[in-house]
Parts: sequence; C-alpha cells; structure tokens
Amino acid sequence: MNLKDLQLYVFSGRGHLEQEQHYYEKCYETWKNIWKQTFLELDGNDKLYSDNFTRQDKILGLFYKDVCVAVAGLRTSNFLFKNSEDDSIFSSWNLDAIAKLIKEGSRVMVCSNLAVHPDYRGEISYGLTLKNLITYLATKQFLESDCDSMAGTARVNRGANKVAYSNGAHLIQKSEMHGVEVDLVAFYKSELINRVGDLKGDSIWNKRIDFTEVKFNKTLRVA
Repeated sequence: MNLKDLQLYVFSGRGHLEQEQHYYEKCYETWKNIWKQTFLELDGNDKLYSDNFTRQDKILGLFYKDVCVAVAGLRTSNFLFKNSEDDSIFSSWNLDAIAKLIKEGSRVMVCSNLAVHPDYRGEISYGLTLKNLITYLATKQFLESDCDSMAGTARVNRGANKVAYSNGAHLIQKSEMHGVEVDLVAFYKSELINRVGDLKGDSIWNKRIDFTEVKFNKTLRVA
C-alpha cells in the first residue's frame, strides 16, 4: 500500500453536508458491516442501530483511494454531570476506574467503534498496521480538543490493548465486555502533548479534510 494514497476525512456522526455524503456513506457502510459481524461473533446477534454511529461527535474515516479502510468514533463526556457515569459506553467502568480516568480533569473524549476493513488487516507498510494508524490519528484529534483525557475499552483478544499502549495509553483496569476480556485504558493530554510525533501518521493528519469545520454554503476547508 502506498501511504500517499491514504486520505483522512473527519465527519460529524450525523452527517450534514452534500460535499461529504459520498465519503460519509462509505464510512458508515464499513463501520456497519464490521460491527454487525463483530456483534454476531460476540453475542450471536447482528442487530446494530445507526445511533451508535450518529451520536459520535467526530468520526475519523481513513480511506485508501475510494475505500474506507479504518474508522474510529470520538465523543466527549463531562464528568461534572452525573449522567456521564451512566452512559452505556462506561458500563464496564467502576467508580475507581472513572476516578483514575478523570484525575487530570472532568472532560473526557471517548474513543470507540474502531473498525478496520477485513481486506486491509495486517501490515500495510513495514511495522505499520491500520489499527495502529487509526489509533494514532485518534490521539491527534484528542490533542486538538479541550478534553483532559481520552478513554478506550480495548479488546485483548484482538490486540487493541497493545495498540493503545504503543500510542501512550495507561492501563486503568482489567474488565469484561460482551463476554471477552478488555483493558480499560486512558490517554492523558499532559503526557501525549510532549510525545514525539509519528512522521507517517502526521503526514496523513496534516492533509486531512475536516467536514466538521465546514458550514452550510461555505467552501470546504482542507486542514
């Protein structure tokens, strides 16, 4: 895979612009197909509702040419409000784990719904996988936010936990979700902001097209 052919798009979960529709729909289809199969394997039921996608504040869609090859959902929670503790995304987190997550501030970005197209799994370049790349790009989005930390629930059997640690995450607690072992992890902005960047990831990040910064009837701004 030629990394120059990778393009990152940033969408609002709801989607609202004609300019983004082609890529948004492809991103949604990749997410839906992968997560329906995932839930079928985990729960024996492939029922999947679109609001798991549309409620995300930002969705990162990484494209290889015209194929969406990786997806990550990002959503902000503020633990000054008690409803954050009751959000289903934190169903595996107990109060002690949440206390560690918000030790540097109440605003948390939740990274979830990671998906990699089955035809593009494994190394795409020497030592680089799309799973690692989309996680790195999520940390870049986190650093541009006003959040203090970023939370993740990383499946152990898929190696998502190892990818999280390689991108600066801390293990908060071992847990279980959908009958499989998961690591509850946290990324802290105060640490990540001083990390050395990744040249391959940064080159993709710097040429991203962010549809969340486009207003109706405005010209598309390329970040």
